[in-house]
Amino acid sequence: MNLMLNAFDVMDRKGRILLSTGTGSLGAAIEADGKAGRHWCLAVEANGHAAEDCVVAEVRDTGPGIEAKDIGQVFEAFFTTKAEGEGTGLGLSIARTIVSQWGGNILLSSKKGEGASFKVFLPRIEAAETGAA
Repeated sequence: MNLMLNAFDVMDRKGRILLSTGTGSLGAAIEADGKAGRHWCLAVEANGHAAEDCVVAEVRDTGPGIEAKDIGQVFEAFFTTKAEGEGTGLGLSIARTIVSQWGGNILLSSKKGEGASFKVFLPRIEAAETGAA
């Protein structure tokens, strides 16, 4: 929810917010963003699972993008680029904590003038058999 709210706020009701789901690996996504010239950062320090196939949910906006100088700080508690009184700077920190507790990560990538993308990577687990017929 916090990813959607941030995208909505930055868009100032102009532009588009795109949601997508699928599977993929964190390592491949980082490589693709680097080749596209997008700045990126991870919400959680790399945990050695970059090559694993994960479930991915992405929130992408067509807003102004995130300044390169700010991209490494956005997941820190109380960091905000909003005007005073318009945000607490806790939304992305909370999202990082939740995703980390599930063994996942968030890849933020952005290029000034081309919007931002937040991809949530969660490990795939097989559904438990219930024995029900």
